[in-house]
Amino acid sequence: MTTVSKKKISLFGTINSRKAALEVIQQSMIVFGGLGIYQLILSFKYFPSIRLEAIFLIALALLLALWKSRLAAIVILLLTGMAFITGVLEALRLTPQGFVFVFIALVLLWLAIKVVEATFKLHGRLANEPDEVRMETVTVTAVVPPQPTKPRLVEWGFLVVALLVVIVLLVQFLLVRG
Repeated sequence: MTTVSKKKISLFGTINSRKAALEVIQQSMIVFGGLGIYQLILSFKYFPSIRLEAIFLIALALLLALWKSRLAAIVILLLTGMAFITGVLEALRLTPQGFVFVFIALVLLWLAIKVVEATFKLHGRLANEPDEVRMETVTVTAVVPPQPTKPRLVEWGFLVVALLVVIVLLVQFLLVRG
């Protein structure tokens, strides 16, 4: 009987299989969905201005979970990029919170980059790869892979709404700072 070693999937490793891509997407969905829920809870008590962003982040995490959406991954990358820039600006003001925020935003930015890579690979070159391969004594049995999906009208509509929300949040941020 042939033994297949189980390799642990890491967010710092390469995404070279469908299983690895699905794992990265699942982990990212949990992190960003949890962050959205945390922000939503904080918005009711302390920061009402982040409520829309929190709901938006939860929706993006759900799109990642349901459709493995490349567009949702890109919007998450844009949001975390903006958060990283905000953290750097706060750190330049030499506030202790700014340095912590930069570190957290950097971790989230790395995760967003990995989820963009995973979604593009999942819908691209890994689309025809089986989810799992079972090795037995003589034969190899593979699960039939799902067919590659094209972006749906819902995803494109969501992207337009997401970009509008990002623009509104950016304008609001600039008006508050100005």
